[in-house]
Amino acid sequence: MAFLILLFTLTALLYIIPIIIFLPFHMSFLQEIGLFFITVLGLLPIAFITGNIGVLFLLGIIILYLSFINHHWLLNVCIVIISYLLNVIVDNLESSCIYLLFKITSDSLYQSHIYHLSFTVAHMVIIYLLSRLLLHFFTIYRKNANIIKLPSGTLFFICLQLILTFLLFITNIVEGQQVGYSPKVIYFNTFVFCAYFFISLWAIIRSIQIYKKDAEMQMKQESFQALQQYTAQVESLYNSLRSFKHDYSNILLTLYEYIDTRDMDGQVLHIYAR
Repeated sequence: MAFLILLFTLTALLYIIPIIIFLPFHMSFLQEIGLFFITVLGLLPIAFITGNIGVLFLLGIIILYLSFINHHWLLNVCIVIISYLLNVIVDNLESSCIYLLFKITSDSLYQSHIYHLSFTVAHMVIIYLLSRLLLHFFTIYRKNANIIKLPSGTLFFICLQLILTFLLFITNIVEGQQVGYSPKVIYFNTFVFCAYFFISLWAIIRSIQIYKKDAEMQMKQESFQALQQYTAQVESLYNSLRSFKHDYSNILLTLYEYIDTRDMDGQVLHIYAR
């Protein structure tokens, strides 16, 4: 019983660690505790009902909980799915490495409490470091690309891409459960999951590049329109200045002629009256 409670606690941490790292805002301690208990609650269907249905239930309630906090449900969906995909990839990579190094299969790994606990702790460390690394690279990329906030259309496309990748992961996991997780199946799943994930990352980066290019084009168009308006205003001021200069020269010339004829009383007053 104690081992089961410990395993549930560690598994819940596996899910929430990358989510907390990827969130663009800092959660309070009470919010993190709430996320932990929500995750533990969502793990119950995975353990006692059906794994894949339980995963959908788990991710769904985590997304709902995050949406009550920041109300950006598209961003919440993206972060939760990325966190799940990372956990699946790390799990398969770790299983492949353990079999290659120690010849321990997945079935033997989960039957031993010590192996299972060691596997989970190692998984937690790897997922933490990998999440930090991905966040670091994304932060550098966003600064270099000068991207402050993605529009809803681009974020929706990224979310749709991640959902499709998630469905591919689930399909592959279901097929693996049917044929059994032999070392060859684990190797194949590891390759396929990594390929899916990197293709998704490429699609996300490509969509951000397209958004950046469109934003730069729109900025150039706005700058060109502003330059045209400024040029028109300068031209209008120049024409007004030319008209004033012409009238001013005529007035000075007329004044000079009237002063030269010494008609100071009548003609000069007549000019000022005009």
